[in-house]
Amino acid sequence: MGSFLSKLTELFSDWGTTQARILMLGLDAAGKTTVLYKIKLNETIATIPTIGFNVETVSPVKGLTFTVWDVGGQKKIRGLWHHYYQNSDGLLYVVDSSDRERIEESREELFGIIESDGMRGVPVCVLANKQDMPNAMSISKITEQLQLHKLSGRKWYVQSTCATNGEGIFEGMNQLSVMVKEYLRDGSMFKSKRETAQIRRASHSGSWYTDNASELDHQLSGWLAKSNAVGSRTRALIAPHAGYYYCGACAAYAYRQMDPSKIKRVFILGPSHHVRLSGCALTATEKYRTPFYDLIVDTQINAELYKSGPFETMNISTDEDEHSIEMQLPYIAKVMESCKGNFTVVPVLVGSLTPDKEQMYGQIFSKYLADPDNFFVISSDFCHWGQRFNYTYYDKSKGDIWQSIENLDKMGMDKVERLDSKGFNEYLGQYHNTICGRYPIGVLLHTVDAMRKVSNGYKLSFKFLQYSQSSKCASMRDSSVSYAAGVLMMD
Repeated sequence: MGSFLSKLTELFSDWGTTQARILMLGLDAAGKTTVLYKIKLNETIATIPTIGFNVETVSPVKGLTFTVWDVGGQKKIRGLWHHYYQNSDGLLYVVDSSDRERIEESREELFGIIESDGMRGVPVCVLANKQDMPNAMSISKITEQLQLHKLSGRKWYVQSTCATNGEGIFEGMNQLSVMVKEYLRDGSMFKSKRETAQIRRASHSGSWYTDNASELDHQLSGWLAKSNAVGSRTRALIAPHAGYYYCGACAAYAYRQMDPSKIKRVFILGPSHHVRLSGCALTATEKYRTPFYDLIVDTQINAELYKSGPFETMNISTDEDEHSIEMQLPYIAKVMESCKGNFTVVPVLVGSLTPDKEQMYGQIFSKYLADPDNFFVISSDFCHWGQRFNYTYYDKSKGDIWQSIENLDKMGMDKVERLDSKGFNEYLGQYHNTICGRYPIGVLLHTVDAMRKVSNGYKLSFKFLQYSQSSKCASMRDSSVSYAAGVLMMD
């Protein structure tokens, strides 16, 4: 295994800062997940729960990103793949060489992918997996059955593999790297011209939440109606960012507290799930699309933030891949609908920050939080528990597993309610709770710290209003994600 990883590292060592997005797809049980963990060189992110399937992202080296959909195989779920076609630079298509009964189905799915506008010209590497099985089809047979010779206008290659021992994966990745480099260099005629897009698409609508405006309005209105207003002047909130099926009702408790008549600008801080980022990044677009209406990006505030120094710029691929910011947009658009066109948004992608950097960004944002025209949205789920997340902390003294998880989360939530930035970092250091928005939360807490240092006149308090879990874990085979909604009040 060490030799395999060494070869793969050497293979991609000269990619530099090239942004290459590789999509890996295939029927269920083809071996995608096994392939994924053979090429996973470093811990980058935990599995991200979606609606009925998982998306996993791996960055073997800087500048190369693999996005893997590990799905159950039902056609109605495969129909959602197209949301991840845009801006892909290469396709790894995994085939079970021993599954003769479904090879035709695999071919149909492959051609459905590559005939999409978003995948036009993208090179394809077919991994003919499970070659160790006695009834495995040969490479020539798979090439024939998949009708690969019909492909035109793109490079393609077929590699025999046995993912369980890594055989053939390095060779396949080597061929793919050659094709992708050539595609990036010479294949610009096929690539989307949206790298400088003015509008960020609602790329997760239709999958993580409905893309039908009337249905979405009915759904959000129902959840908001079941939530009560706390009455105090709310200046910031924490809300989850999973699919609305799981967390939409929970998020409503926080968004119910927004008063659109007092808000002219909404800062949205979301964690980076798909790219390595050691600081914060701003959008290059001018509008963020939602099923309701477009939200206007405050380019003037962006310019001010850039002048402060430590801000990068998201390219359109990174912007549209990330869900942590987008999942807040429909709620913002709904709550602020009476002020449509009269408020702006400032999306901020937050990377893996050190405590010192959290403090630095907190200092920068403090003047904006102090301005009563501004409102801050912090995007975060809480504990991601289970073997799939490599996190199985269990304090049996608290009862069942789900009760232990709730107790663990509420220890961290208590630190937030106390507005204790140091205590929150110590809590994370002790328990390593998989709170994906821990860095945006840390920035908020340090923003409060910075405000308090400037003036003692601010009366600040934080209160969580709702907590839920995607499922009640009862055994070590189970998994769940926790959600919490809370608000920062300032009088």
